[in-house]
Amino acid sequence: MPSRRLMIRQPKQARARESMARMLDAAETLFADGGEDALTVEAVTTRAATSVGSFYARFGDREGLLRAMHARYLENAAAAMRAAVDAAGRRTTLSSAVKAFVGVMCDAVHTHRDASRFFILHKAGDQQLRSMGIEANRALANAFEAVLARHASQVGASRRAVLVDTAVRLLFAMLIQHVMFAPEEVTGRAIGRKAAIAEISRVIVASLRAPPGSR
Repeated sequence: MPSRRLMIRQPKQARARESMARMLDAAETLFADGGEDALTVEAVTTRAATSVGSFYARFGDREGLLRAMHARYLENAAAAMRAAVDAAGRRTTLSSAVKAFVGVMCDAVHTHRDASRFFILHKAGDQQLRSMGIEANRALANAFEAVLARHASQVGASRRAVLVDTAVRLLFAMLIQHVMFAPEEVTGRAIGRKAAIAEISRVIVASLRAPPGSR
């Protein structure tokens, strides 16, 4: 889970919190519709029906808005990880636990796809945002590894560490692919989310059960 330093500093007054939430909602919608160039102070405050003074009081400047958007995005990611772990924890087999975890994370990425794409691209040139993103990546890895540890007896014992690491990378690759491309943009063929979840889960489980000596 992302550390406390990633959390948004919420105003104490309910009215100020509501104003801040509206501006963040507006910023996310503007970005989804028009990309980063659409994130102007005027556009955000107009869409959120709030004042420019409120914007600067909450965020300081446009970069402050981006960091608040990033913090909110990571909070949503942390909530999705918790939900994925909970869903997987209610399953009794490796296959069903993996499918439950992958399903929750894939649905979360779909819900926050625009924000995910923005910050994957934006944080590449911002070392603070990049380090925050890397921390979130490791939190995802730790969460998935914790799920797999509950079914360790079903994972190839001779190479368990590398098999688990590879499973995490397969999951991560699927999520990044879903963020960056529409299904038909990868192979030219569309695939439904449920089918993709089922198939990548099957591949992950098969890789975890790889027999000794297989490569």
